[in-house]
Formats: sequence, structure tokens, C-alpha cells
Amino acid sequence: MTITSADAMKREAAGRALAHVTSGMRLGLGTGSTAAHFVDLLGVRVREGLDVLCVPTSERTRAQAQALAKELANAAFDCVYSSDLSRASVTAEALAGPRGLPVVQCPDLREKSDGVWQGHTHAEVQVIYEDLYPHYLSRDPGFAAPEGETLYAFRDRIAAALTRIARENPGRSILVVAHAGVLDIAWRLATGAELSVKREHPVLNAT
Repeated sequence: MTITSADAMKREAAGRALAHVTSGMRLGLGTGSTAAHFVDLLGVRVREGLDVLCVPTSERTRAQAQALAKELANAAFDCVYSSDLSRASVTAEALAGPRGLPVVQCPDLREKSDGVWQGHTHAEVQVIYEDLYPHYLSRDPGFAAPEGETLYAFRDRIAAALTRIARENPGRSILVVAHAGVLDIAWRLATGAELSVKREHPVLNAT
């Protein structure tokens, strides 16, 4: 057995395990090559709308969360807002709790909706929606998956949510906890970057 075929088998095993994961589950994320494939595939599903609570056993992942907490330890916030999905709200609660602040959950801070594509991997979408997938890859701001949002609609939703939060809290320091796509839109709103422009830096866990 070659290394390539062994790695492919590990990825297939990870994919089969992931097929049993549904929204609302609490997952322990381990280490090792097969676990790495699982986390990679899980990340795709999460970006597509899967809502799970992950408990890391990886020291690298734990270090990311600890680094965020350390970085914000001396930061003062007057209020905390979060997406209502658990992968964001749990982090928000961990940051708000020590400060004695409630977390205001805001559904409008959810990740971009990809409609009927949610729940499928990119590989599956590429096969099932072969004619549409290239539009997604081109980052066409006017393209939407069936029953999903365009980038224009997503940007407008996030802009409206952040504007509303700011107007409700004049002069206050606000912590907003959300998702990679939301952070991407916030960056574009702050810098004026067009939706079609590739982001300069990756958005990592605990950014």
C-alpha cells in the first residue's frame, strides 16, 4: 500500500465518520492524521452551516483559544454580542462570563447562507451542481446557491446588524463574536475592499 493510498483511505474513513454528525452534537476533536482529515472535512461542513460544539484535545487548538483569552484579558467591554449559533455563542459566553456581562445573541450575525448546499461538502456540491459551482469559485458577488444568499445580500445583512449594534450602544466598547465570513465582511466594510477582491490574510480559529 502506498502512502498516497493510505492517506486516501484515512480521508475516506474520516468522511464516513463525518456522515454521522448532525447539528447540535458535541464533538471531541482528537489528534493524528485521520483526525486531521476529519477536522478538515468538518470545517467545510461548519462553513456550510453545520452547527456543532467542538471540544479540542489538540494542544495547538487549545493554545489558540488560550491566546485569545490572554490577549483580551485586560480589555474592557461594555457589552457582548454574538451570533446565535453555538460555535460563536459558546466563545462569547466564555469571554463575557468573567466580566459579568450577558451575551446578546443576534441571528443576523450568522454565517452566509448557502441554501440547499448546506450540509454537503464542496466535493459533493461540485458533482451535484456542476454547472453552478464555477460561479461560486469565481466569487461572483451576485451569485447565490439555490435558496441561498448572494455576497451582496450577505454584506448588506452584516452591515445592517453591525450598524444597529453600534447605534444601540453609542460611546460604548462592544465585543462582537461571529464567524469567518462575518469577519471577512467586517474587514471589507472597514477597508472599503470590494467583495470580489481576495482577502489579504486568512481568518483563523480564535482570530
